[in-house]
Amino acid sequence: MVGMHLDAYISENPRGGSEMNILAGTSKGVFSLKGKASQHLLESQEVRDLVRIGDVFFAGTGSGVFLSTDNGKTWLCTGLEDREVWQIRGGEIGSRIYAVTQPAELYCSDNEGQTWQQIETFSQLPQAAEWCLPLTPPQPGRARALVIDQNNPLEIWVGVEVGGIAHTKDGGETWDFSLPGKNPDLHMMCAQPDESDVLYASTGYGRLDGVAEMVEGNAGVFRSDDSGKTWDYAWKGITPRYSRPMCIDARSPHGLTVACAPSAFSSFKDEGGAKAMLLRS
Repeated sequence: MVGMHLDAYISENPRGGSEMNILAGTSKGVFSLKGKASQHLLESQEVRDLVRIGDVFFAGTGSGVFLSTDNGKTWLCTGLEDREVWQIRGGEIGSRIYAVTQPAELYCSDNEGQTWQQIETFSQLPQAAEWCLPLTPPQPGRARALVIDQNNPLEIWVGVEVGGIAHTKDGGETWDFSLPGKNPDLHMMCAQPDESDVLYASTGYGRLDGVAEMVEGNAGVFRSDDSGKTWDYAWKGITPRYSRPMCIDARSPHGLTVACAPSAFSSFKDEGGAKAMLLRS
């Protein structure tokens, strides 16, 4: 599933003052929105992620990483062309940048995204042999969620669909592994902006051997207050339970917004619509 990913920047208006510019990453590429005008900037690329790190925009696509240093006007592919890139995260330009992919792999860049190296210890985890999307036929699991500790760039969490959460405190030298509520179907992860030990994970019904029963506790949002060591089910009494897109407001009080639906295959084309909802905490 490819959603829409948004970022924005402020530019000077030739007539004076400043104006908001929005970049939207979609299944058909990147679009620029300025007032009532739109422009197609990165064509023929399914965009999985669009993020700004420093003054550079990064797009994770179905065929690699693209970056732009001119606010999206031009784009350059800098690697991972044979991978679907699901998330890109990092601190300010000059620090290490990470990317996660399908097949489930973890990469890093120490030169502002110009080249990428695989962190092989992630793919060598004992659990990795079982990671998959339980479709017919099965597909390789995808690393689609990535969180970096705001105070320690070597501490990262990687969520695998379908697999679980891998966590390292030392940049990938060693790892531990967890399943929120024994659920391996990880979709998105967020950290509390002012408390990096507090994590949220959205999950679905996928299991390594098929699909779980659609009952409370088998899908939804989980919360951890101890860096992912233990998880509590935060979705009690909420329906629909299948949760996927999720984001947290960087501004206090850091509201959490989650999109949910009855299943992974809900569509606006269904009779009565997708029955999807947006919930905010």
